[in-house]
Amino acid sequence: ISDDQSAGQDINRSEIVINNGSLIAIGTESDSIWFTSNSADPNLADWYGFRVASQVGVIDLQYVSASYMSYGFRFDNYTYFYGSQDDYLNVSHSHFRDITSHMFSNKPYFTTCSWTLANNIFSRFSMFSNGTVYAQTGAVVTIDNNVLEDMGNYFIDYINLAGSDNDGSPSRISITNNNISGYNTGVQNITSTDQTEDGYAIIIKDNIVTPSY
Repeated sequence: ISDDQSAGQDINRSEIVINNGSLIAIGTESDSIWFTSNSADPNLADWYGFRVASQVGVIDLQYVSASYMSYGFRFDNYTYFYGSQDDYLNVSHSHFRDITSHMFSNKPYFTTCSWTLANNIFSRFSMFSNGTVYAQTGAVVTIDNNVLEDMGNYFIDYINLAGSDNDGSPSRISITNNNISGYNTGVQNITSTDQTEDGYAIIIKDNIVTPSY
């Protein structure tokens, strides 16, 4: 897909840019929404993917199919989601496949809001989460019941949990019930500066992990 405006992050290929706005695409199980190449013979990196600028509102994708892109989501360095503005990122019941680079790349900040990935299939990509994800002041990261297959690099690079919301609930992450396979299925770093009421800010359980190296 060529970029007839020769603009954006990649001047040669089209991209979808979310900048000071939201992206909401909600299909159904029988009628999903497609983001893909318009080529009759599609190839990897036919288009750039979703680029998220420094200020964003809601990203909510449900029953979406996306393929043949360079990135799934590439955040500008320090992209901010604010719970005080009802911001959040949700991807559910969707299929992302044939991605040249990373599924989620660069440095998003989630402040008192949520990042939820549930009931998806992610196929044939490099790293799932590349760069540092900052979950702050009570942000909640949930990665549940996904299939990650043919992954070429790390599952998670670095997630930093810090601070609590006004009710005293700290930032936390839950990685549960996923089926993860690929060349390298590892987690580099997840760090937390606070504990939840039950003593756990990081929960990783009931995942099936199958490295191929």
